[in-house]
Amino acid sequence: MKQRDLYEQIEAYLSQSLAPEEVQAFEQRMAEDEVLRQEVAIHRQLQQDFDAGRLQLRTHLKDIMQEPLQTNASLTPIVNNNWWRWLVLFGFVLGGIVLVWQWQTPVQLPPATPKIAPTIINPVPDTSPAPDSPQTIRPMAKIDPKRFKPNPGMEAFVASNVRSESIAVTMRRPVNGVRLVPDAGGSVQVRFSGTVEWPEGYQPASLVLSFFDNTNANTPLLTAPLKTQKTTGNNWPFDQPQALKWSPGLYYFTIEEKDKGEVLYAGKFLIDK
Repeated sequence: MKQRDLYEQIEAYLSQSLAPEEVQAFEQRMAEDEVLRQEVAIHRQLQQDFDAGRLQLRTHLKDIMQEPLQTNASLTPIVNNNWWRWLVLFGFVLGGIVLVWQWQTPVQLPPATPKIAPTIINPVPDTSPAPDSPQTIRPMAKIDPKRFKPNPGMEAFVASNVRSESIAVTMRRPVNGVRLVPDAGGSVQVRFSGTVEWPEGYQPASLVLSFFDNTNANTPLLTAPLKTQKTTGNNWPFDQPQALKWSPGLYYFTIEEKDKGEVLYAGKFLIDK
């Protein structure tokens, strides 16, 4: 069974979506296979970590929303009921003084100023765009946070350090979880380099490099052959750049044997601005 099919069956078992007879058969396999029990434990721990984080966040938000608003009773103004009477009396007195002063003061008109003929100047047209014109406004692109959400199935691939029983893949680049920034054209260059160690007497097979996003671990976004350099020994190096022009988000990649479909290595990287 392929590792991908096995991990999908583990996820179905943990989510209780298997039929009763399938559950009984799967648990019988677990009792007989130590490696299978370890893989199930890894998947269960990953699900518990993700669920515990969301539960803790919801608990904090609920506590904040239930906190009562603090009121300060000392800020309540104390109104003296007698003040308004003195205020009205003062307003009448002040208004009478102003009316008497205006009636006794003669009105002085400002002196007439001579009219000056306006000078007509031909303005120079301004061809530069206004600061708030549509040509100069560039809205910032919004990135959906869901594109960076880890995929539990692929995270299990990466966390379990997938290795074949007969073929060993050692990766030097890219570093697992590296964050890549696109260039001006919106593309990134990912360099895949490492070595493949074949066992004695094993006929080297063709390798395939597959890419997945964080929403679908079954259908690859891109599949490309991984070219190795033939040597006289058992270790065959590879160094292959790959240009990708994808939206920001979390992406996974696998190295598989082309004929058998066995996953030899799994990793991940991020594309971000």
